[in-house]
Amino acid sequence: MSHRSVVAVASLVAVLAASVGLGVGLAVAPTPLPDVIAEQQTPSTVEVTARDVDDSRTVAAEAKVSQSRSYTSRAAGVLRSSSCTAGKRIRSGDSVAVVNGSKVVALHLARPPWRSLTEGDQGDDVRDVQQELTRLGYAVTPDGRYSKATSRAVTRFWEAVGVEKLADLPIEQLVWLSKASVVPTSCAVGVGSELVAGDTVFTTGGRLTALTLTVPTTAVPGKRVAVLDSVTAKVSSRGVIKDTGFLAAFEAGRTYRDWSADPQSTTLTVATRLRAPVQAAAVPASALYDVTDLAGCVLNEGEPLQVVVVASELGSTFVTADPLPTKVAVPAPSTAASCG
Repeated sequence: MSHRSVVAVASLVAVLAASVGLGVGLAVAPTPLPDVIAEQQTPSTVEVTARDVDDSRTVAAEAKVSQSRSYTSRAAGVLRSSSCTAGKRIRSGDSVAVVNGSKVVALHLARPPWRSLTEGDQGDDVRDVQQELTRLGYAVTPDGRYSKATSRAVTRFWEAVGVEKLADLPIEQLVWLSKASVVPTSCAVGVGSELVAGDTVFTTGGRLTALTLTVPTTAVPGKRVAVLDSVTAKVSSRGVIKDTGFLAAFEAGRTYRDWSADPQSTTLTVATRLRAPVQAAAVPASALYDVTDLAGCVLNEGEPLQVVVVASELGSTFVTADPLPTKVAVPAPSTAASCG
């Protein structure tokens, strides 16, 4: 019987004695270990079975969310109609709403407008309008003067959205766009609502654009996928997910909604597994020796073999190696040579 096994069994006996009572059994001389225990410690050879392991696990994740931006209107009154739909692009020159019978149009300018414009006005804001009119196909000289030519270009601009005989640019009929087009993520007001000047009419951004997973060092090395019901996505070597379909499904789930409501006290988690399962051998835990972290040795068909622990289940330890072990000694003898 090996010295390592004697120590283990003696420790077990001591623990059992202590559980009976300190006054019983500890005052007498130690008795020899029964032959049956010694026989159980004699190494035997056990055939090893193999199976695929995908290392399924749930890991912590960090969300990257796009910056949110609100778009406002200076119109006041009842919202009679709206063309805002979450996910549907709004372009400069599009009609976005009707308030009290007046159309409100989206317009991209280099700077936010600060006043209504009419013929005779001059300034950089007039030049901004002239430049956008030209980009939209209503060519006019960008000289910063609201001339008759600019008035005619503005009239054609309004006619394109169904407004007749309007040569001015009333600020309450404009929604300033920071870019030539934007995609709303939400529409702030519904038809029939009462608008006050300065109200938000739609917002952009605030959407999940990436997830970064914290895969522990104990995970089986290899390329991984994230899993959400029937939706999967590749995980980069840095643990990042950018698949838009997966992100949309994740964003719609309860985990993300709870996190969005309270990011400080809610932890995001994502289920992940290996893209391609690895073959692993199921060995009894007692077959392992010289274990450091996840690496160890088994005595395979009489020869030491280095293995890596990838999982454990119901008393079996799953290990990978090249080649996989086929017959291992159980328990590992104390005289077994190191595999390092």
